[in-house]
Amino acid sequence: MTITKKISQLPAAGALDGSELNPVVSNGITVKAATSALGYKRSGVGAVSRSLSNKVAERVSVKDFGAVCDGIADDTASVQAALNYCAANNWPTLVVPGKCKISSSLIINRLVDQNADEFTIYGEGPDAGFYTAGNVVIFNSTLPYTTAPQCEFITFVNLRFESSSFFNASYVLSPNFLRIKFQNCFFFLIRCMISPIYAQTMYFLDCNIRNNPPNFINVTGSYDIKFTQCIIENGFTIVRCIDPARGTNGLSFTSCVIEGIQGSICDITGASGFALTNCHLESNFSPEFNFFAGGVSNKSIAITGNYIFNPVGPTMYYGPTEYVFSAGNTVFPNRFHDNAIQCTSLISTADYAPGGISNAANVQVVNGVYRAGNAATTAWTDTTNQFAKDTSGRFGVGYAIQPDVRFAIAGADQTSSNYANIMYDSNGNVIAGFRNDRQIWFPLLQNFADDTAAAAGGISVGNLYRTGSAVKVRVS
Repeated sequence: MTITKKISQLPAAGALDGSELNPVVSNGITVKAATSALGYKRSGVGAVSRSLSNKVAERVSVKDFGAVCDGIADDTASVQAALNYCAANNWPTLVVPGKCKISSSLIINRLVDQNADEFTIYGEGPDAGFYTAGNVVIFNSTLPYTTAPQCEFITFVNLRFESSSFFNASYVLSPNFLRIKFQNCFFFLIRCMISPIYAQTMYFLDCNIRNNPPNFINVTGSYDIKFTQCIIENGFTIVRCIDPARGTNGLSFTSCVIEGIQGSICDITGASGFALTNCHLESNFSPEFNFFAGGVSNKSIAITGNYIFNPVGPTMYYGPTEYVFSAGNTVFPNRFHDNAIQCTSLISTADYAPGGISNAANVQVVNGVYRAGNAATTAWTDTTNQFAKDTSGRFGVGYAIQPDVRFAIAGADQTSSNYANIMYDSNGNVIAGFRNDRQIWFPLLQNFADDTAAAAGGISVGNLYRTGSAVKVRVS
């Protein structure tokens, strides 16, 4: 039975174009109506009428190409058809309105530096995303590559990436991708990427990474990988980057929660520009960050404003490292920086670490700043107050250090007649006084164990000698 509905009986619409009536089958009844006549008008002042076909054409969904999106039916071919359509028509956004089961790689080809825009794959619904029950790399590219990734500018939003088993060799991306963003995405029982070449510019914003197998990102060299406001829990190592030439450049964790990770959060070498900022770390494997995973020395590491509860052992473990800076961290109950003897320069300020700042062999604290290094140097200079000390223990106050004296002092005001008493013995007696228009040099002092030895060495009562680095007055 065929029922033809008169145009006058259709809902109000925009101007009709007189297109051919198309059949619509519902419950065995065919209804013919001009699709252009079906109307759509948003409520609100200034809204205009549009044809429904025009409104529907605003978005492209994988269901337009036959995807079931129930997590059971194999949607690989349908999603690939949708991707092909978007590529052919330069369509910017593909909607995924459910869970698509994928059995083989989906191909996206966007050649490096040939795209002025981003391609976005957007999930709608609480379970929208991609699921695999096998050893599948979900997204791949057929663009040829040898030493560099070739496919770029893809943004994944509101998607869940999931594997059926922790033991599957399942990955979200092949090594061919760079300049990738994940926004509000969920990773469960799946890794992101393994690559024999470097990874570059991968951003994870507001993502949830949970129960991941070891080495969520496993690459040979990396540039600009950032985790921001992510929750990372109950998995294994997040970043493993071992490369004898490139190193690990620009890796950062900012405002993240990282808990219950088995294996170091990062196993990396050649860290340059590494940053851990405003994160909450709790009950992870020790060391949480292992910078001794290869032969390339680390250049710069900054750890600021974090709360770190490390019940198992130390937080940071270093290989050869040139510069480490930490500030404003709470780290307990175990040591903060470990194997710090490998650090040329380690500076800590305003860190609360009752288990110890570091195990460096050479440490000094100057004006509350903790400094450690692998060289036996304790030279420092306070230019504001004109105070300096060299590695031989010679001092200069208001005057340059002199090579042949232990202590050189000069007044800043060379015309003043004021006196300044500068040294006292243990009874409060003045040992030395000087006018600001005079210089006083303390000569190199002889070394004696105590007053008895000093007396035997010819030091008179009231004169100076030293015991090691301490200056003493012979009082008896």
